[in-house]
Amino acid sequence: MNNTDLVNQSDKKWEQMGRDPVCGQMIDIKEAKGSSIFRDYKYSFCCATCKKVFDNMPSVYADKGE
Repeated sequence: MNNTDLVNQSDKKWEQMGRDPVCGQMIDIKEAKGSSIFRDYKYSFCCATCKKVFDNMPSVYADKGE
């Protein structure tokens, strides 16, 4: 395996990561405990509680940005 392969693997892993918009925790998207669509964007969550909080007031959390 050369350095280019390592960089490509790292990029792929980073693409699989996301930040829970409620608590800010970095999560593996494949292991998310839930997701919601708001303004044509998919948000992923670390737990059902964060999803519920987001779903009650999505504009508050979606507008936080990263």
